[in-house]
Amino acid sequence: MKFGEYLRELRNEKNYKINRLAEIIDITSGYLSFIENGTRSAPSFEITMKIADALELSTDERYKLLDLAAESKNPPVLADDLNQYIINNPALRDLLRYTMQCSLSEKDWEIITAFIKKNYCF
Repeated sequence: MKFGEYLRELRNEKNYKINRLAEIIDITSGYLSFIENGTRSAPSFEITMKIADALELSTDERYKLLDLAAESKNPPVLADDLNQYIINNPALRDLLRYTMQCSLSEKDWEIITAFIKKNYCF
């Protein structure tokens, strides 16, 4: 799924008209329409966060929106929230490099994620 498609889906689920959402996040409805139609790339991190806030997205929806925004760039980049977090945490960079060497499977990552959620965050 592309950023614009996902944005349209979320907007419709939350029963927002394109004009109303554009007004709330302080952009033109034409610009928002271009984003949703894929004519324009994903907006800046700041606008993406305004969209997420206006639509009251869940954590998972917000993360997916940020990831799709990053993937839509040419070339694809890491989502802005992750990029800053990684830059500010040298231990995390070391951990990521170590896990690359271990060739963890998707199942391994699911186990690690479940452990962290259960014991530290949620």
